[in-house]
Amino acid sequence: MRIFKDLDLVEYLGSGMPRILKAYPKESFIFTANFVRTVFPMDPAALELEEDAGTRKISADADEKSSQKSSQKSSQKILQLVRENNTITTTEMAESLGISRRAIAKQIDNLKTEGKLQRIGPDKGGHWEVLDEN
Repeated sequence: MRIFKDLDLVEYLGSGMPRILKAYPKESFIFTANFVRTVFPMDPAALELEEDAGTRKISADADEKSSQKSSQKSSQKILQLVRENNTITTTEMAESLGISRRAIAKQIDNLKTEGKLQRIGPDKGGHWEVLDEN
């Protein structure tokens, strides 16, 4: 921090944490022996919705379940795209589904592991094959 101060990149040395502690409610900070976890609410209403730890756990579980459902939906959409066009590229899939190419690759890896999809031939000139889903 001293270097930042010397370069005039910070206003006051050591004033950040006290200002943060004053600006946010006590519930935003979780102190343990090894670390401090800080949860900055998006708006006051968001903080009120997650006041107790039980609500936070339920919220985290819901996010995980939502992510799993989203992943399953993406997998099904990928299989549908392949059924419609077995020479489709991962870039075209990503554009069609509005997710990253890396996310598509991850879903394809999962589908291959589950035995639902396979690649026949090279990246250029090859094609996809949807395997029996039963």
